[in-house]
Amino acid sequence: MMDVALLILRLVIGISTAVMIVAIVTVHLGHGFFASNNGVELPVLYITGAVVVAFAGAGTYSLDYLLGLDARLQHIPVWFVLAVGLSGALGNLALRRPVVAQLTMQKGSER
Repeated sequence: MMDVALLILRLVIGISTAVMIVAIVTVHLGHGFFASNNGVELPVLYITGAVVVAFAGAGTYSLDYLLGLDARLQHIPVWFVLAVGLSGALGNLALRRPVVAQLTMQKGSER
């Protein structure tokens, strides 16, 4: 059961990293760095935290360590999960239609 939990955690980390990359490029990139201006600071912080948790693993104070499951979980490919998340984000960005963004900007300027 713990094997599945950590595998799911790493998959969720890959997916959340992809979502944050798309959010950075589509929403936050033009606003600078700091979060007070809706910049990229907070999504970059989320990505950094997710990558650290993915590579750190369970740790010595976890149930995985106490039950002896941490050695069995070393085979889960963290780089592969993060690469799939990155390719999913890039695929999402490549498939976006810029026409929708232009129409939204035109509607905002008409008001």
